[in-house]
Amino acid sequence: MIKKKNNLTWSTFAWDLRISEIYDLLYVRYGDLGWWPASSDDEVVIGAVLTQNTSWKNVEIALNRLKERRLLGIEEIYNSPEDEIRDAIRSSGFYNRKAMTLKLLSKGIVEKFGSIEGMKGKPAQIIINFLESIHGIGPETRDDIMLYALGMPVFIVDSYTERIFKRLSGLEDAPIVVSRNRPKPKNHGLDKEQLKNFHAMLVHTAKEYCRKTPLCSNCPLNIVCAFARGTEKQ
Repeated sequence: MIKKKNNLTWSTFAWDLRISEIYDLLYVRYGDLGWWPASSDDEVVIGAVLTQNTSWKNVEIALNRLKERRLLGIEEIYNSPEDEIRDAIRSSGFYNRKAMTLKLLSKGIVEKFGSIEGMKGKPAQIIINFLESIHGIGPETRDDIMLYALGMPVFIVDSYTERIFKRLSGLEDAPIVVSRNRPKPKNHGLDKEQLKNFHAMLVHTAKEYCRKTPLCSNCPLNIVCAFARGTEKQ
């Protein structure tokens, strides 16, 4: 068990845990969840922006409206007025901000790289710097794009992931400092397709079991979880 530290960094505690074992336990329960549900890399990028602070159901409505209006592509958004984008994505919430972000992002992609395809194969730091320069693109959206659209081996850290790993390590009350440019995990034995599925499985686990009020007894990770062991003793 890892000792509690002040201002513990994400990289300090997360990779001390047995990533491959955790993946295997989740895979037995969930299998391949098939994330991200999209017909193109452009749709993944657009969906990554739209899914901020809303449900996937609302995102699907917005994506369908973009598709109906022939706007479901980076170049199409780049060439369209912002008010048309705004009107199409109303169901996703925060549509003014998201429309602005999509316009800025599409402009940057088209003018710097030509297309999503043109971003692939570029050094990770170039992609990180570019995405972080776009207003409205935070660490999670950045990592979603890097993993699911660009196929870069990035471990996505969101609030669900932090909650699970804090409990696994017995550090639920420890302050966690997540660095702006998180290092890619090393020696975890997972390829990019497994990393995609790992994120999906962690989200499902957090929603079904590792909730704010956790349901530890049936959680697929309870045999390796310090928090679950603690609840058993109570």
